Amino acid sequence: MKKSESQYFEDPHGLDIVVNNYAKFLRRCKLDELPQIFNILSNDLSLFGHRPLMHRQIDFLPLSARIIRRNIKPGLIGHSIISNKSQLERLQLDGDHLSIREKINLFTKTISNFLYLEKNKDTIKWDDFYIQNRDRLFKQNFSIAIDEGKIKIFSIEEKKITNEEYLGSDVITAINNSEGYFFKSILFVLIYDKNTNIADLSKRFENRIYYFNKKTKKLYYYISPESIFLAKKIDSNFDKISIHNIITNLIFEKQISINYPFKLEKE
Repeated sequence: MKKSESQYFEDPHGLDIVVNNYAKFLRRCKLDELPQIFNILSNDLSLFGHRPLMHRQIDFLPLSARIIRRNIKPGLIGHSIISNKSQLERLQLDGDHLSIREKINLFTKTISNFLYLEKNKDTIKWDDFYIQNRDRLFKQNFSIAIDEGKIKIFSIEEKKITNEEYLGSDVITAINNSEGYFFKSILFVLIYDKNTNIADLSKRFENRIYYFNKKTKKLYYYISPESIFLAKKIDSNFDKISIHNIITNLIFEKQISINYPFKLEKE
């Protein structure tokens, strides 16, 4: 199977995702959406509302949009499916309360565009989305460092550590559920020991965990202790605080990605 020429790939383990013609037909006709009717009947999903996002994408929304989405039940039909606006505008429209007239209009447009939704939908990679909107929407950004059993929250804007505590099950639960001061736009997680047990954090930070070897000054994409992939050799002098700024700048300059690059160099 010929792999995509895209700079990014979805599966960090490098597995090919094979889609046959039958699956393509189901997707193009949106028949794969039909099982969600059972979610509507069980009251887990609304007919109209914002489209659910993967957990790892939530951090790339502005806090205001995340609060709105948290208070509104996700739905099957929303602006983000049919609108020709930018991805950010669609996500914000999905948080609007709809009148009966707007719902009828939205339903009608959805039916009329049924076979062409995938073609009309203007998508954007999440790291590009973050970079393009960071100055306007992401003024308060944070990263997390895990070192010697402690978790440290680093403010990228203030360039300092704002919180520090021991990493326990209650803290992991708060992080994954974005509770308390973990309800922030957290860009990445940094570990200094590749054997650190952070499997429980993959729910929120999949594809955004870096391992930094302080001896070799090499930064790696981290999947597991056995699977690390070289991201960048850091040449400049730094301490544990400034490495956060270096990584952030590398992301903004697109020298490294918060989605794994297509080609990975394993050591």
